[in-house]
Amino acid sequence: MDETTAKRISAITNWKKYQEFLSLLEETNDSLKLKKSLPPEAKAPPDSPPRSPEAALLIHRLVRYVDDWPDSALKAAWQNYWLACCRSSKCDYLFTVLLGQSVDREDDLLKILSRDNDSFWKSVGQGPEKTYYVDAGLHFLLQRFSYFKAWKLWCQHRRFDWGFALLPLLLPRLAVAIVLGVIFFALSYLTWELPTRLLTTFCCWWYLPLIMFILSFGYLLYDCRRRIELKSSIGGLLGRTLPILLLGLLESFVISYVAVHTFLPALQEVNRPIIMVLTPVNFWVTCSGFTLGALFIGIFTYVFWGEKSIAEPL
Repeated sequence: MDETTAKRISAITNWKKYQEFLSLLEETNDSLKLKKSLPPEAKAPPDSPPRSPEAALLIHRLVRYVDDWPDSALKAAWQNYWLACCRSSKCDYLFTVLLGQSVDREDDLLKILSRDNDSFWKSVGQGPEKTYYVDAGLHFLLQRFSYFKAWKLWCQHRRFDWGFALLPLLLPRLAVAIVLGVIFFALSYLTWELPTRLLTTFCCWWYLPLIMFILSFGYLLYDCRRRIELKSSIGGLLGRTLPILLLGLLESFVISYVAVHTFLPALQEVNRPIIMVLTPVNFWVTCSGFTLGALFIGIFTYVFWGEKSIAEPL
């Protein structure tokens, strides 16, 4: 991106400066693309994504920092356009380039969908239309493993709704994958016996669960890495992946506890006992083994039948 153009765009803080910038554009290839993708009068947003990073940066600046719009409906139209760009995979290249200008598409999405953005919500409406925009925002953030930002958006609009509106934040795809993992474990006597048998060998008891945990975490890191912009650091990846992993472990523990607590005592009385002596220690060892095993099997089973992110809502 041309440095002079970037500096001029960064100086835009009001509508007048925006108009002055458009009038000062030099006839270069980049500025011609910019003019084609942005009407000089800014009467309405274009029908296609921005054709250059310069145009995208200008729209970002316009939507985020310009408040003195001549018409609130015009402002809402441009915000709606930029919101669609933030969510579109067609703009991935643009946002990768704009990382150098500290443009974060997720922050822009949260800014537009903020509860305080009266002009946007007045234009959209407060009924099913608002529900659609909030759901789409949650869907986009969760597929990028941005759990805390999704929670922030949910709290702004649905903090008093603890019904089905909370379901996307519970990661239903991951929960379904874990249920499949528990079913796989429950179908064989060998897998029921495995945790307590490993308990007799101290090294194996720590070795196998550690491998399953590392592989599960590694796949989540990989899945997160391929869905976000290239500039994300390892710290950023960990910040996105750890909440998903911890919530997955919690869900796996709850599902495994219910399965073990329900079926293990009954299976002790059928044919032959799975565990010779069902002590509290053996019970919790079996439960913890199911927790890690179901999460591991569920995640890697999803690899073969799921193309979308495992954190993405259904």
